[in-house]
Amino acid sequence: MNNFNLRILRTTFTKALEDKLQFAQLANNSFSGEINQKNDVVKMLQVGDIDISDYADGTDISWQDLTDTQLEIIADQDKSFSYALDTLEYNNQKTGILGEAARKAAYQVNKTVDSALAALYASCLLTNTTYTDASPLNMNSLNIEDAVLDMTERFADAGIDRDIRKTMVVPPWFSSKMALAGISSKTDNSALYSSGYLATALGWDFIESNNVSIGTASTGAQTRIMCLVPGQSLGFAGAVSHIASTEIELQIGKTGVKGRYVYGKKVVRPDMSGTIYADKTAEA
Repeated sequence: MNNFNLRILRTTFTKALEDKLQFAQLANNSFSGEINQKNDVVKMLQVGDIDISDYADGTDISWQDLTDTQLEIIADQDKSFSYALDTLEYNNQKTGILGEAARKAAYQVNKTVDSALAALYASCLLTNTTYTDASPLNMNSLNIEDAVLDMTERFADAGIDRDIRKTMVVPPWFSSKMALAGISSKTDNSALYSSGYLATALGWDFIESNNVSIGTASTGAQTRIMCLVPGQSLGFAGAVSHIASTEIELQIGKTGVKGRYVYGKKVVRPDMSGTIYADKTAEA
């Protein structure tokens, strides 16, 4: 008598927990897809400042040559991914497993990019120098509003119009302090972001991300809250440089999918970017 174990392939999946990805969607990523391989360079042009001079009748006007300041993003990051599927599952389109695996691979690539952008906090110039990475603000519900308003003032002092949309990307623990402090949404802008939107208040959109850079995630110590102008502060360029499927040698019945992803990232406008260095602190 033959023993045969029947495998039934279902068309539904149990969903894995996924972090909220926010930094990449806030970056200027209009150049993504224009790079093809590692060390490709994207150049973004900006017109420099134009001088204003006193004018007197009868005098010649001097002409200023416009100069551009080039901001370069180098695709210096080269990542790979690979996964193996049973050939039966790979070829059975009804299961949808190939599409789900591709989606998961894309998500993990995006998560890698998101974390890399979050790690650029030290390049942001608009920072309260009283608090540093080594000596952050002990943040609780009593001082959280002051910290936010201080950053609002720093952006205004830098010449950034108060009407320009500004975003703080905050860790999950930050929302608890907001609630205790009574900082709530004043407008319904929940459609602005696909996930993670918390509130609009004090001149900021607050969005939540699991990828906010934190020294000790379990305690909230050394949290680096980045304050950004969407589409201006951060720059990012990335592309899939290779993807292919292949029969895996020495593993009969296995089909592998492999790919490479190259990208570069940068704080392209540090003068329009800030960081709040904070520690999650217990309430008195």
